[in-house]
Amino acid sequence: MRAKGNSARVHVALIAIFAALLLGGLIGPLMVGRSAHAQVPPVPSPTVPSVPDPAADDVRKAKEFGDLLDALDDIDRLHALNPLKITPDQIDKIIAVETAAALSYNKKSALLGVPEIMTMADEIRATKKAALAGEAIPKDFDDRVIKIQADITAKRDRMSKENLRSLSTTLQTILSPAQVATAAKLSKDAATRLGQESEGTDKQWFNSYVLDTFINNPRIVVLLKSIRAAATSNAGTK
Repeated sequence: MRAKGNSARVHVALIAIFAALLLGGLIGPLMVGRSAHAQVPPVPSPTVPSVPDPAADDVRKAKEFGDLLDALDDIDRLHALNPLKITPDQIDKIIAVETAAALSYNKKSALLGVPEIMTMADEIRATKKAALAGEAIPKDFDDRVIKIQADITAKRDRMSKENLRSLSTTLQTILSPAQVATAAKLSKDAATRLGQESEGTDKQWFNSYVLDTFINNPRIVVLLKSIRAAATSNAGTK
């Protein structure tokens, strides 16, 4: 009984101390501080420096090199375009004509040889299978394939000539006579500098100009748009 009384007195004493501390403001801040601490956002971990990716760097350099090659090609083409002093209105017309001509030519070109090759579909597969097994390829098969290839080349040449004739005729309705004459002279002078044949009519030299500057230049539309944008920008600053 005495031990229990001592224990009870101890508990009472502890409760009294706890109450005194709470009333005195000592325990409250500690408990509040503990609760607030749980709401403090975590400290971010140190930033780890990124490791350069050699493959990505190679891709970047390759793209930069390609862009520089395109720029050099554009500069070379500008030798032929700038002397004509093409107006923005003319550029818009040329872009429309060039785009339509390229789409039409590419569509027709892609279809060359399709019927002839498709009629040989089964034979082509069978011949490949036999050749993979070591059998000789029949001469008759080779001869027919060579003929198809020759026919495709001949048709593409005729298409190219017609495309050049059509585009040259249309461009002469867009450009002034002076611009056409300048283009022909530029083409002839370039041939002379390169030590090439410089005989021919002005019409032939203009056709040569159209072929080199417009048809054989896959970036011509992009370049013409750049010329137009530069002209618009320069006009706005004046």
